[in-house]
Amino acid sequence: MNEIICSSLNQYQELALRTLNRKSTLDNVLHAIMGMAGEAGEVAELDKDMHSKRVEEIGDCMWYVAVLSREIGSDLEDVFKKSEKLGPVPNQASNTTEAQLMIWAAKLVDVIKKTVFYGKTIGLGKIEEYLVKYVYALTSLAEGESKTLLEIGTLNIRKLAARYPDARFDAGKAIHRNHEAELKHF
Repeated sequence: MNEIICSSLNQYQELALRTLNRKSTLDNVLHAIMGMAGEAGEVAELDKDMHSKRVEEIGDCMWYVAVLSREIGSDLEDVFKKSEKLGPVPNQASNTTEAQLMIWAAKLVDVIKKTVFYGKTIGLGKIEEYLVKYVYALTSLAEGESKTLLEIGTLNIRKLAARYPDARFDAGKAIHRNHEAELKHF
């Protein structure tokens, strides 16, 4: 497990998706967006000096980003490249990076709310726009931990490998996790 090293964000995405409990596209989009919002909240509530826990939570955010990227037809490297082109987010400069991550997650939730409850057509353009901004904030958080997203992705895959030794989703293993074994990489 320690020997796993992701050589690209697309490889990370491929390895991460092996642990996805595959459902319909809409279910996977809902799962990813709700997960991104929940994990953004977990990152935001952590003290800045909790480095290993912050890295773990950023990795969890990445897993959901990998899922959402796939479901909208993008690979993770394309999303990352688009996020690199962003400058400071207008009207958000006074917010912390954690707050920005939560803002973009909330915007994604709003798109899904309008789709599921108001019958609007799913706004793939808006989903991609907000996803790119979410990844921009995630990159900034990773840099604050002196890591790249690729390094954090590698740690996340090692954690998943400890949870799912056969590299496939298993509901029992997801619920009854061995936290100590998973977190030794952090």
